[in-house]
Amino acid sequence: MFSNYFKVAFRYLTKHPLYSSINIGGLAIGLAIAFLIVLYIQFELSYDEFHEKADRLYRVSVISRKQGSAPSETPEFTPPIGPAMKSEFAEVENYARLSTPRPAYISHNEQAFKVDGIAFADSTLFDLFSFTLLEGDSRSALAQPFSIVLTREIAIRIFGETNPVGQIVKLDNGNIYIVTGIIQPPPPNSHLRFEALISFSTLYRLPNLFLDWDGGNQYVTYVLLAANAGPEAVQQKFPDLMWRHINKQLSGIGVSYEPYLQPVRDIHLRYNPESESVRINLSVMGAISILILFIACVNFVNLATAQSLSRSKEVGIRKVLGATRSSLVKKFLGESFVLSGVAVIASLLLLEILSGVFNEVTGRTSIFVSQMRVSTAAILVGISFLVAFASGLYPALSLSSMEAARTLKGGTATFKKTSRNILLILQFAISIGFGISTMVIGSQLRFVKSKDLGYRKDNMVVLPLIGDEARSRYEALKAALSRLPGVVSVAGSSDVPHDGFTSNGYFPEGSSTPMMIHVVDVDAAFLSTYGIDIARGRGFSGRSAAEKDAYLINETLARELNWDNPIGKTIRRNGDHEVIGVVKDFHYATLHDRIEPLIFTNRPWLDQYADLTVSVQSHDLHRTLSSFNEAWKQVVPSSPFNYFFLDDAVDRVYKREEQFQTMLGWSSLLAIVVASSGLLSLVALSVRQRTKEIGIRKVLGATVPGIIALISREYLKLIVAANVVAWPVAAYLMSVWLQDFAYRMDLPWWTFLLAGSAALAAALVAIIIQSLKAAIANPVDALRYE
Repeated sequence: MFSNYFKVAFRYLTKHPLYSSINIGGLAIGLAIAFLIVLYIQFELSYDEFHEKADRLYRVSVISRKQGSAPSETPEFTPPIGPAMKSEFAEVENYARLSTPRPAYISHNEQAFKVDGIAFADSTLFDLFSFTLLEGDSRSALAQPFSIVLTREIAIRIFGETNPVGQIVKLDNGNIYIVTGIIQPPPPNSHLRFEALISFSTLYRLPNLFLDWDGGNQYVTYVLLAANAGPEAVQQKFPDLMWRHINKQLSGIGVSYEPYLQPVRDIHLRYNPESESVRINLSVMGAISILILFIACVNFVNLATAQSLSRSKEVGIRKVLGATRSSLVKKFLGESFVLSGVAVIASLLLLEILSGVFNEVTGRTSIFVSQMRVSTAAILVGISFLVAFASGLYPALSLSSMEAARTLKGGTATFKKTSRNILLILQFAISIGFGISTMVIGSQLRFVKSKDLGYRKDNMVVLPLIGDEARSRYEALKAALSRLPGVVSVAGSSDVPHDGFTSNGYFPEGSSTPMMIHVVDVDAAFLSTYGIDIARGRGFSGRSAAEKDAYLINETLARELNWDNPIGKTIRRNGDHEVIGVVKDFHYATLHDRIEPLIFTNRPWLDQYADLTVSVQSHDLHRTLSSFNEAWKQVVPSSPFNYFFLDDAVDRVYKREEQFQTMLGWSSLLAIVVASSGLLSLVALSVRQRTKEIGIRKVLGATVPGIIALISREYLKLIVAANVVAWPVAAYLMSVWLQDFAYRMDLPWWTFLLAGSAALAAALVAIIIQSLKAAIANPVDALRYE
């Protein structure tokens, strides 16, 4: 019986391809977007679940407290805390330490390969984490000093398909390492990312490293608790452990450290620096999926309602032939389920098509239907069929309740407009809100990229000094580059401004407690090369040996120290350093952050700078870069040559915001398209109900533009109402989003007008398409319409 209903339903739908395609297309788009976003959310929630011992794995994070300063927190601390916890806490079964991953160059057979994430790691890493070692012994791969484990991709890049275990490589053209293993790269849903691992024991063989309790805060410690142990028992023992090992020594200067345990499975969403952004993105994307699906579902119901009005006579004939009300309800529900089923299949096809765009927007790996959990898919499919039931039930009950005589005489079912108008307003309000948000984000990104940062970033080429050879021959490289045509100036530094500088503890004159201050090591040409001005005093001249121990500070640090005249003041760190100049504030970090205190030194760590910045003329950059390579090979032939443009590096720090803007842009476009198709259905419904009225008006002399205006007026009011709803909500949400930027623009008023106008234009197109048909129709046919 039911199969017959579905056959009839399918036959009817194939006879009305436009109605079917609009209805199926709208619901399919909504479902596809919902599927994609659910896959994304499912992926984000699955971080670090693949570790077999994930329920017992914790990361040690440390809260630093200093008198007169707000507490700060970081998982990067000194190496001894892990061994001490295993030795003194019965609850700790094992530990593993990793250094902060950093870029480096691995050389083999005089060829250098860049590795973006290389870290030192304990041999116990494989006991705690379920990373797959493809070659080598997990117990010994990271046991001996100067051992290195490569990910499979890096191993193939360097050695091809041959097994490299036992081969020799150089790191940054310096120390020699033996390859002891090949590891499968961490899966995308791992908070730990690396491309190569070096044995942690190597650190104790390297010079000039601080590896005791009072130095070297750049190592992350993970602990594996015993099967029956809980984190609370461990945390109760931390105060005594820290007092005996470090806090007692620091109590005289008002400094203390308070560790606590972070569940590894919660790190991605709760404890990483970007966790708040991830949670916001999940909330926003979840809301987007719900709103787009809501728009699609409303369209599905509206189109079903509009189309059902043309079937009053069919219902009457079926009733005369003996059809019962229940059979009519089943028939209309069958049609809705056919539509919904086809929409589900179409949404899965769209999912594969859209996954590439979605991957680019979110910055994740490709998402496929096969990755969706069965329970999640069942919920989404259930939602689609629930929509089908709701959309079919409403017109089915209305039409089936009509008397056969009335329908055969031309009577039609009546449907209340209020609820549909409210839904239409919400549809367009959502679309307008997406449009406003997209334009506001775009405007803020243009603002941050065009704002004067206080330093020169255009036509600035940064050359990383890779390896001891390049760093030790910095002066020769600088001289060789300075002589090249097209070069304006060359400067050396420990870092370049774009994403912030490192920080250290300093004792300003008159202070007994340390102050964390950002620092960058620069040569005498740095300020002039970057176009950074001196506000007071003088900069480094490069002509005096005494300058090596002098400091420059920025205006923010002078203000925070209440130094009206900072020249001659001293700052203590490994001796007293005289302040010889104050540099005007500039944005060395992103515009998310306010300018913070900064120190410039003229003495880099180990007397070696990390980067050379070359200011170049804009014409013929290709030839200029080629000459850089030639000069580099002449001075340091065995060191790899690499470069990047500073303005590109500055732009990349706003990649997350650009992805968010792209996501909202696509959402806005799809929402407008789907909402406009819904409006198309309502206009079609209105025109069909007013066919005779339109015919009479034309007989009485109404013009085509007049009839179009008559039909349009009602719906244009709804679009205006949608703007009234959308504007204040979008203004509030975007004001909250802009709070993430310490330096931001005012909300641009034109984005509201433009988004509203775009929605109005899309609505007018939909209205004119339907109303024009009625306006140009023969009035005689309209008066005969039944």
